[in-house]
Amino acid sequence: MTSRKHVAREPWMAEAGRRLKKLRQDREWSQDRLASLAGCSRTTICNTEGGLSWPSWGVLSKLGRALGVENLGRVLMEER
Repeated sequence: MTSRKHVAREPWMAEAGRRLKKLRQDREWSQDRLASLAGCSRTTICNTEGGLSWPSWGVLSKLGRALGVENLGRVLMEER
């Protein structure tokens, strides 16, 4: 059996995913905890942090509320 390595679809998605992961880890939360607080699946968190997918604006809003970050989409997309 061979393993497949997931590759981010777009560089901006990978960077946004790293930012989401840092916000979560800064709070010392697991992916499961963030998913539970935001009302989404752990797979959504995992795929977003890995740069494999981008959540809907509704899910971003829920994640932002859970993390206490106003306009999470903008925060994740900021140029550094």
